[in-house]
Amino acid sequence: MTQSPSASMQLDVLGAKPGEDLLEYCPRLKDIRCFVDYLKDPDPVIDKYKLIAYVVLLYSKDSILNRKPMEDLPNRRLKAARLAGLDAENEDVIHRVFELGQTEEKKTKTDENGKEYIETTYKDRISDLVCSYIIYQGHYDWSDRVAIEAQMDENLRIRLKSIESTKGDKDIIEASTKKYLLTDHFSEYKAKLKKLDSEIFTDHENVKEKTKRKRVTLEGMV
Repeated sequence: MTQSPSASMQLDVLGAKPGEDLLEYCPRLKDIRCFVDYLKDPDPVIDKYKLIAYVVLLYSKDSILNRKPMEDLPNRRLKAARLAGLDAENEDVIHRVFELGQTEEKKTKTDENGKEYIETTYKDRISDLVCSYIIYQGHYDWSDRVAIEAQMDENLRIRLKSIESTKGDKDIIEASTKKYLLTDHFSEYKAKLKKLDSEIFTDHENVKEKTKRKRVTLEGMV
């Protein structure tokens, strides 16, 4: 019997037989809410099992594609797509999976006069799935990152507050010294964030930027 290419990974997503329930074959997936929710989707944009296999192969820390020295990201994307059974030349795969573009969703609705119309919305379904999985793997690092960002916000709030001119010289000096020290602390926070981002996202810059723009919390993503 041929061994699954992903047999050495914690999530052996390539070992299931055709038609076999991936959650039953790989029960560890049941612990990852974003995957469970996507598998329940009645109208997936991309084949559910193939997409999850791709995400696990490309973004898992123990992936066979992420062993050092790692190939560049475009080559790893293509290999992950091939192993997962995705068509790397398909426009939907390129836009929604490789580029993590938005998904266009159209629904028929009825206005107050009983006339039907098409409502178009755009959602980040696949990029949200990827962000959730990356955060799930490094949840302690992500929690640390969220805490540091909160500290940075508080730091800025204090530094942006004007020093009252009615205070005495001693109080003004103390307040100025405090702001100077807070500026140093802010630089330390930025360095810590940079290090955490490197550990959480590795070379996935597009995922990092999407996640940072959302300013998500761990509880909301995983």
